This record gives sequence, structure tokens and C-alpha cells, in this order.
Amino acid sequence: MTETNTPAGDAGTAAVLAVLAWRLLRLVFTPFHRRVWVYACLVLGMAERAHGAGVLGATALASPLAWWLLRTSWAPASAWYAARETEHRAGRYSRERSQAARAVLAHLNLDAEVVVASFPFGDELTVRIPHGGTRAQVLNAAPALREALGYLTLNAADDDAPGVVKLNGVTRDLLSDPLEGPAPVAADGWEAAAGSWVTVALDRNGKDVELPLFLPAAGGLRYLIAGASGSGKSSCQTQLTVAAIRSGARVWLADPKQTEMAGFRPWAERYATTPDGIVEMLEALCVEMRARQGALAGQFQSCWTLADGPVVLLVVDELSAVTMCGDKKLKERGLRALEDLAARSRSAGITLILTTQQPTTDVIPSVIRSNLDIRIGHRVMTATVSDVIIPGSARDGLGAPHDIPGSYDRSGRLTCAGVFYLDGMGPRTLARAWYIPQAEVPDILTGAGVLPVVRPAQEASRDRAPSPTSSAGEPDAARPERRPRRRRTPAPGA
Repeated sequence: MTETNTPAGDAGTAAVLAVLAWRLLRLVFTPFHRRVWVYACLVLGMAERAHGAGVLGATALASPLAWWLLRTSWAPASAWYAARETEHRAGRYSRERSQAARAVLAHLNLDAEVVVASFPFGDELTVRIPHGGTRAQVLNAAPALREALGYLTLNAADDDAPGVVKLNGVTRDLLSDPLEGPAPVAADGWEAAAGSWVTVALDRNGKDVELPLFLPAAGGLRYLIAGASGSGKSSCQTQLTVAAIRSGARVWLADPKQTEMAGFRPWAERYATTPDGIVEMLEALCVEMRARQGALAGQFQSCWTLADGPVVLLVVDELSAVTMCGDKKLKERGLRALEDLAARSRSAGITLILTTQQPTTDVIPSVIRSNLDIRIGHRVMTATVSDVIIPGSARDGLGAPHDIPGSYDRSGRLTCAGVFYLDGMGPRTLARAWYIPQAEVPDILTGAGVLPVVRPAQEASRDRAPSPTSSAGEPDAARPERRPRRRRTPAPGA
């Protein structure tokens, strides 16, 4: 039978030849173990009069082109491919580092199995203690491992399992250098429920530091955040407030400074700036607390749960505005309210964040101080002040806020801004907080679909602070326009 060429046949032949030519070019840049099957398809596709094999070969050769077009033009496929490539590179890195660590230990006569897992600024080495070996032998090998693998520091972790030693190797000094690049998983915490833990910092080993907004089995938390001016107190405070708003909590904000926290005003259920307005708000929250406790009476519940209602977050941005108020009667009212909240807010599902740059015994009375759960101590100047923030820290040798070194750079920023000691969440931890620029807070909240709170006009006027250029009874001046959105780049400091 005589074969005749048709336009469709010519077009098909041209397409097959084009695919073959493209694949031949790709072969030059493809590792050998990944191109063996391509040679097989070429042999089948170019066999004379092997029409079935030719179709099979052309299909096999066209499939990679179709996949390439798919993964470059369709977002879900591109994301899946990028994740697979990242996983592949991470697996190869882990295998290579594990082999290098085993070689170092073998040179020291330790036949130990090592598994390396990477994190943003270093690795975690899990060393299984060999039969007849000891934990001390593995720790003695740490200097050799640090030098061979190029870590700045290699320290033993606190969560060792039986028969296993975990070592944290860090590739950069997190406490001396600013944190650059995207925050690890902070946004994941914002999307979760109010009971979730929010990633707010990295410790000196490069591990995430997480803080809870609410504990289902315990209720609310009571935070103290203290440090000198410019030490970065607003970093953790801002991240916890953003997480609370995005997770549906009710936010009550006392903001006498009207600086770092002023951007949260549209999203705050209650907002006060003057001493009398702050005291009234604290007393109103005490009424809310007693109402919640009354609702729990007879329910056989030890604390408020998310099923009973949302979490209430109270943020007092400068505690001295209440505890050091010049009006004696107003001060006594504020202290009574704060003492009541510090003692009983936890079971009512109310979380407190008390912040001050004057952490003295006058500003933080012992009745309040003794009921605080979690303490975040930024840089301060004296050991006495460190003891107020974290009792006993000036003498126990575990690290104290006054031990944090720092100086001002040419831009006027404190080099240790954002560095803090965390107490009340296991062993005392030295960490550096991620920072959310204040100008980006509205974009973060509106981007999550969180609408500003609509407050009654009477309440809004009561909480409004007088404008510097107007009398106390006049409305505030027009607020400045929001600056254009900038790329979210965490940096130390407030």
C-alpha cells in the first residue's frame, strides 16, 4: 500500500520532531540517572515504521513538556513543585550533614547514629548514644562537631530523650545581629483560634519562641513586659495583640502614651488614654469578670472556655499611668481594680498584658507582681530592677535583664532592641523578638478581613483623648493618612 502525506500528518511529524529536539537539548543539562528513560523513548520513537512505538515515544517525550507548561502557568502546580524541590534539597542537606557528623564521631571512636534537621538559622543534631557509650562522651565531642560543621555555637538542648542527646547548632549570632528576612511562622499563629500559641521570637539556638493567648485547661494568662525605653517592649505586645484581634478576641486597650499601640484603636472594643478613662475601663472589666464567674457558678467548670465566649485581652501599655497617678483617690481605685484582675482574671478567660518602662516596686506592687504568670524582661540598667521583673534573677546565675548588653548605633537604635529574657515558660530563655512595623498593622488586620469595632458614640467620646491643639471637649483633629504599605520585614526594636 502506498503511503500519502497529508497536511495533518506533516504537522504531527513537525510537532514530534520539535519535541525530540527540545528533549535533546534538555539532555545536556539533565543528570544521567534521570535521563535513561529518555534514551529508551528516543530509541522507540525513532525506530523506522514502528508506528505504535513512535506514538508511545512521542507521548512520553511530550509529557514532560506538558508538565513544564503546567507547573509554570498554574499556581497550585507551581507551589506543589516548589515544595517538593525544597523538601528534596532539605533531605539532601540533612543526609550530607548527618554523614559528616557521623564521620567526626567515628574519628573520636564513637559509632553513633546522627540525624540532622535544619531550622532557619541552624541545625538540630539528634545523636543516639551508642551501646556502651555515655552522654558525657557525646557532649565532649561537641567542640569537634562545631568546628567540623561550621557552627558558631553548638549547645545541648533541654529536651533530651532517653538514650539520645540533642545538640543545637547555630550558624549566625541571633542576639547581636538584627533579624532580617520573613518571620518564620508568625502568620500561622494569627490565623488560628485564640487558644493557639503565637510565634513571637527566636531563642539563641534559633528555635521558635511561642507564647499562648489562652489555655483551654487554665483560662487566661497574665503577662508582665518590662524594660528601658527603646528596648523593644512593643515587639511581643504587638504580635500578641495582632493575634488576639485576628482570632476574634475582644481587645480592651489602655494607651496613655498614644504611640506604639495607637494603631489598634479602630479594632479595640474599649480604648482609653486618660487616667480617669483607664480606671473606668479597669473597673468595667472587673464587672465583666465577676459576671463571667457568676455564669460559671454551679457549672462544675474550673475556668472559662472558648465555648462560653471569646477571650478578653486587656493591654495596659504603661502601668505607671495607673499605679503612679497623681490623683490619690483615682490611684486607689486603679490599684484595687488591677489587684482584683491580677488575682481572678485567669479563670474568667481574661488575658492581661501589663507593660512598663519603670519596673520598680512602686509601679508594680507585690500584690500584682506575685500573681503574674509570664514575665518578659528587656534590657534594664540595674540588678534591683531585674529582680522586680524576674524575682531572684540578679543572683541565681541564670541570666537577668540587666545582663543584656547594648548600645546605640548611629541611627539612634538600641543594638539589643527586642532581646529579652523569658521567665515562666520552662527554663529561663534568652531570645530576640520579631518586630511588626506599626505602619503595617492596619494592612495586616484588614488583609485578614477583620473589621474595625463600631463603638457607641457615648463610649467613644468618653475614651477619646483631648487633641493637643483643642480643648478636652472638642473632637480630635483629623488623623493623618496611612502611609503606603511596605514589605513586611521584621526588624528588632519598637
